[in-house]
Amino acid sequence: MSSADVTLEFRGEYQDGLDPQTVLKRLGNVFGLGQPGLSEALNRPVTVLREQLSVEEAERYRAALQALGITLHVVPAAAGVTAPPAAPAVVSQGPDDTATRTRVWNQMARTLPFQFSGQGAEFFRIWIVNILLTILTLGIYSAWAKVRTHRYFYGNTEVDGSRFEYLASPISILKGRLIAMAALLLWVFSDIISPWLSIALVLIFISLLPWVIMQSMAFRNHNSAYRNLRFTFRGGYGGALKAFILWPLLGVLTLGIMMPYAIYRQQRYLIEHSGFGTATFRFSAGAGDYFWVAFLAVALLMGGVTVASILGVVFAPLMVLGMIVVYLLVFAFWQVRTVNLRFNHSSLPGVHFESRYETRSYAWLVFTNLLGMALTLGLFYPWARVRTARYAAEHIVVVSDTDMQAFIAAEQGKVASTGQEMGDFFNVDLGI
Repeated sequence: MSSADVTLEFRGEYQDGLDPQTVLKRLGNVFGLGQPGLSEALNRPVTVLREQLSVEEAERYRAALQALGITLHVVPAAAGVTAPPAAPAVVSQGPDDTATRTRVWNQMARTLPFQFSGQGAEFFRIWIVNILLTILTLGIYSAWAKVRTHRYFYGNTEVDGSRFEYLASPISILKGRLIAMAALLLWVFSDIISPWLSIALVLIFISLLPWVIMQSMAFRNHNSAYRNLRFTFRGGYGGALKAFILWPLLGVLTLGIMMPYAIYRQQRYLIEHSGFGTATFRFSAGAGDYFWVAFLAVALLMGGVTVASILGVVFAPLMVLGMIVVYLLVFAFWQVRTVNLRFNHSSLPGVHFESRYETRSYAWLVFTNLLGMALTLGLFYPWARVRTARYAAEHIVVVSDTDMQAFIAAEQGKVASTGQEMGDFFNVDLGI
């Protein structure tokens, strides 16, 4: 039997005792689909849900969807193929709940690992040419260097058989950098005219910083694509002002006590205002998660400093070495925990992520990268970038309901019909 020889059909049959509207609501809640479209599709005499499935895949779909209340038929795609009988499904007739969604998700979910195929020597050639041309052009080529770098890393990152794309124009980036340079020069020379003018310009820059962050995110997301579908960012100035000015200011005024909350609000703002096509990301982490990570990091730091100080009493150089190890471990711990928080609590309808960063392996990656940079006077940088990207690809996966193609096709249709594929405001990159 081939790997794709059966079709999954719905013939208008619902599980005994269940109201079709209740079933439609369950399907919509679990998979983030609109009930009008579902109703139209499921009211046909025969609706083909999936084609070219293996018997095992079809049975997994059927068992999962029968748990939501619809009866499916596995139909052979060729004569003489007999599908196995359907196993009875246990259907919850109560209201939709987390247990039902979890059971259905676990039955249908498929893990899609990221793959990164870049090589250090290959990127070194791009990197060294970028540096030389940037120097020769007095920095003008840096915009093209940024595009080449992003396109290399995007193009070498793959998930579910497709690679990412970076679509930005170097001219757009150059415009943004010229604007930033002009603003910097204006501030530098303003002090010659009047110190008060310099202070006023600083205050203006602080007030514009949230907008600059919005613009940079809009530019980056709009120029990032997967399967010809762009990412989006629709954050507002008020939210950016709170996330990047007011909450960090509160963290400073409380001597760092509220800084974990500021970091949480920043992550929440960036993720919940990002999207893919017309779908918007959700972020389910809470402020308490960030306070807990901060508490553990501080405890690790204090414990490590205490041990290093004791070792320093015995032999002074051990204290220096111990401090280096402690700071490296604390940095790795913080990075690992915050990355895992960010990805494990981010999701799209029917798609979520799993991040599996580990403190020990990530600390070793950081240490060896720093050592390589020190021993080669910075020439190891391309290998460090590639190793970091490969580590991320090996420790982050996408978990979906196995129908990524259908999800992306639906999003492409929504973008085409609603015109929501927006560019950035002035088509310039104001970020660094």
